[in-house]
Amino acid sequence: MHARLVQWAFLLACGLAAAGAGNSAEVTGGSDAASAPRRGNVLTLRKVPAQTPAHRPAVESFVRLAAAGNLDALFLAFDDVPVRANGEAAIRHYLTHEVIAFFADADRLDAQMRVTDATFEDGTTGHMAYAYVATTSGQMKPFVMAWRSDDSKLRVMDVQMGRCVKARHPVTVGRCDH
Repeated sequence: MHARLVQWAFLLACGLAAAGAGNSAEVTGGSDAASAPRRGNVLTLRKVPAQTPAHRPAVESFVRLAAAGNLDALFLAFDDVPVRANGEAAIRHYLTHEVIAFFADADRLDAQMRVTDATFEDGTTGHMAYAYVATTSGQMKPFVMAWRSDDSKLRVMDVQMGRCVKARHPVTVGRCDH
């Protein structure tokens, strides 16, 4: 009998808490963070809308070029900064033996991708994509791509394949979970 009374009290408390949360959202109105109800020193969190896919075409085009093995187009996609720092021969070697080899069995760019802003050593800004490529066998392979696009042209600064950054890559089963 005592256990049933505790269970009913718990359910009643949960119901009241849910009703109170709905009322506080109606009272504050709007989504201004300053008007969010406060409980102690913690601001009530609101879900942020999913990131717009504005950067997806840039990453997707690079993946398609690499999967097709288009060395010349991949080289042209690289910014002049890494080419000057490493030399054309080194970049072409890296593209041939690392990048194209990694993306050779790529089927598509996975839908889960996180893009952050980046500042490069020369002070310019761009983006970092933490993404996965789905292979023809269904495997998810993580990669990181840094680029800038000043004049609507993709200008890759760096690509790291097979590297999972757990704090940045979307982590779900089969993706950065080991």
